[in-house]
Amino acid sequence: MASLKQEIKDLEEQAKAKEEEFKNIEQNLLPELFHNLEIDEIRMADGTRIKLEEFPVGRITEPKREAAFSWLRENNLDSIIKNVVNIPLDRGQDQYVDHIVELCGRLNLSMERKEAIHPMTLKAFIKEQAESPDFPRELFNVYEVRKVKFSD
Repeated sequence: MASLKQEIKDLEEQAKAKEEEFKNIEQNLLPELFHNLEIDEIRMADGTRIKLEEFPVGRITEPKREAAFSWLRENNLDSIIKNVVNIPLDRGQDQYVDHIVELCGRLNLSMERKEAIHPMTLKAFIKEQAESPDFPRELFNVYEVRKVKFSD
């Protein structure tokens, strides 16, 4: 049993190494080659098409979080902000789950409120807003990613 577990662990590590290798080819080696050759697409003999794509990505870091959220609110783009309520419940407190929001204050339970934007929502939002001259790219740490896309 231990040898099977070790084999699984080894295969997972190999898969992770292959994913990193593919990512390096997809995001570094081929985009650099395409740039140097001044091409943006190539079709292989087997019909596979390799196309260079560029798109903006970004993230909100903690030091810029308040400013970024304020900018979203000021520009009526705050619909992507979600409120996350985290209430740690001990064993035996499951009965509170259905009524927790209403009862938090009365039960004196510790509660943490956090605003968040789901990563995929932020990705789509940045892609949509990145070309606008009014979009504060620095607040969202926006940068361009180049990678190739393989398709048949």
